[in-house]
Amino acid sequence: MEVERDLNNTITSKAISETKPTHQSLSSQFWGIDWAKELAIYDSNNQNNDLKVKYSSSQDSLSFLAKHFKNELHKTINYKESEVTALNKKKFYENFSDFFLVFSESGEPISTMFGNALDWSTYYIRFCATLPQYRRLGAQSIVVDRLKHVLSNFGVERICFDFNPTNKSQINYLNHAGFNLTGNMQTDRWGQVIQTTMFLNPESEKRFREKFGTDFVSTYSA
Repeated sequence: MEVERDLNNTITSKAISETKPTHQSLSSQFWGIDWAKELAIYDSNNQNNDLKVKYSSSQDSLSFLAKHFKNELHKTINYKESEVTALNKKKFYENFSDFFLVFSESGEPISTMFGNALDWSTYYIRFCATLPQYRRLGAQSIVVDRLKHVLSNFGVERICFDFNPTNKSQINYLNHAGFNLTGNMQTDRWGQVIQTTMFLNPESEKRFREKFGTDFVSTYSA
């Protein structure tokens, strides 16, 4: 969600070269996740999808956005950030975030998603974008499935994602995927956003449901 409103000064048009990430993201530092290795293990055990997910570099993911979505991103910018903020944002993405690219059967990049550790037990999906002609193929869901599998194996308790309340397709997808509506937020940068959470720990979900729900049927599965 943040990048949709906030990436204007970061993306540049460059060829996607499948550059190997050289940084240690927050999730690598906190939880010791080797994303390239974990994704390869997942794929070796689940070879039932023509779409492939690769752990990417900021350069390649942002180049994908610049090539296919720059006009859309420009239209959503509703404030002017300072040069210091733009520089710090770029440093944050390059040094702390995880970037994922989804490739079609022919090897073309069709979607990207990136996020970061939000705290010691929470992962935050910061942004996702898929080419329109591929949105019905489940590119977003296969990345989330892998995130869910890997993060739960490393003891992470939840995945959070924010979205614009007018994005009906996201509402439908997140509900189907097992995300819970957990709040809304009004911000100076992005306006109003809806906050959602997928619980990876059944006890965490149970506590949430007991406090805020009228019934409890777990959507958790390892």
